[in-house]
Amino acid sequence: MKKNIFLLSIIVVIACVSSVTIEHISYTDINSKYAITGPLGLPLGETFECEVKKIETNTKQNLPSVQVTSINGKSFEKPVAMTYHLFLGADKMEIGKTYKCKAYQDGGFTGTPQAVLKEIMVQSTNYFFQVELVIYKIN
Repeated sequence: MKKNIFLLSIIVVIACVSSVTIEHISYTDINSKYAITGPLGLPLGETFECEVKKIETNTKQNLPSVQVTSINGKSFEKPVAMTYHLFLGADKMEIGKTYKCKAYQDGGFTGTPQAVLKEIMVQSTNYFFQVELVIYKIN
């Protein structure tokens, strides 16, 4: 009997934990009612000064990436790795070197929705929201 009650309790806990409710918001509420905060703890689109170190990710995609070590003069305890692109100009940043920059975080959806992947066989990632660093000035 105790074993049955214990198993029932576990099932109830799992059911409660797995029933995540997603709140739907309108895209028109972004930047008026809601701000999307990026991995650096600031809202997307907010500019800041930062120090970054270009890194190699050794991933299949090998997208240009940096470790952000500080924002507005405040150092991170643990650097934050992010993909990036330059707002203007060619990327002449070298792997392993540190740069002082002005930047902002930007985001958008990437990948392919699961329903599409069920109907059309293409190589893609799942559909998700991705944030990257946009560097608009290197000091």
